[in-house]
Amino acid sequence: MSRYLFPKELRIAKKAEIKNLFNQGVKFKVDGFFFCIYITNEKQSRFLVSVSKRVGSAPQRNYIKRIMREAFRLQQEQFTCSFDMAVFFKKKPYHTITLHCAKEAVKKAGLHLTKDLSL
Repeated sequence: MSRYLFPKELRIAKKAEIKNLFNQGVKFKVDGFFFCIYITNEKQSRFLVSVSKRVGSAPQRNYIKRIMREAFRLQQEQFTCSFDMAVFFKKKPYHTITLHCAKEAVKKAGLHLTKDLSL
């Protein structure tokens, strides 16, 4: 049952960790999602979602955050290394965000990361 949870250990919450992620991480865009990834030596990968107020009302922003956390939780076992991943939205997305498209974006971000590691 524990694999279906999103515990606090998987969240990036400290200001110093967030600053480190954005300063040293690799930034790229996948299907309209902005990602920032930084490889770590931790046991597990961790995740952060940031949604600007320009995206919409609080229920819309919370929906996006919930969908992105769920997509990360479902995809995290497929990643071969541990990293910190942030996804952020500055403007309203061009399309409706569904769990399927969020899972595909997280999967592509992980592939982008492994491609960078192999170089």
